[in-house]
Amino acid sequence: TLWAGPLCASVFAAMGHDVHKIESATRPDPVASATPALDRRLNGAKRRSAIAFDDPPAIAALRDEMAVADILVTSARPRAFDALGLSPAAAFAANPGLTWIAITGHGWSGDAGMRVAFGDDAAVAGGLVEWSDGAPRFAGDAVADPLTGIAAAIAGIEAIGNGGGVLIDAALARVSAGVVAQFG
Repeated sequence: TLWAGPLCASVFAAMGHDVHKIESATRPDPVASATPALDRRLNGAKRRSAIAFDDPPAIAALRDEMAVADILVTSARPRAFDALGLSPAAAFAANPGLTWIAITGHGWSGDAGMRVAFGDDAAVAGGLVEWSDGAPRFAGDAVADPLTGIAAAIAGIEAIGNGGGVLIDAALARVSAGVVAQFG
């Protein structure tokens, strides 16, 4: 939803991949209604559908899609997938060549996988701030999102080139920290 995942997947759509954006029927991506022009830019080249995540047949259909996908881009915490029976272990057992790009606020595993973050707070957590008069200021509006979307797409392209079979842990806070380390 929002920025990072849709941007990452839009790179694959622009490369000619058949991208299917599947979202919650009860919590749809708000970009479509809030900023339709951005939605067209990020999601216009994708097939779209909404499912009820409490509907067993819908989850079974999603599991079937995951079993034949080359790339999976997600933006939910691990416990959501575990609760649906869509854990990485199950996904890779069904599809060993899958490249799963897990975009989260702070990371996929351990305590980090339990924490929620959005672009601004993830950027700050990663140290990506500007200093003015001795006080930190946001370096840009939700800057962690586009940085993570592009970094995740690059990592996904590399993974596909190496045969897939990996889960890419693309955390907004970690990408922000990497940008700070690289560019100061």
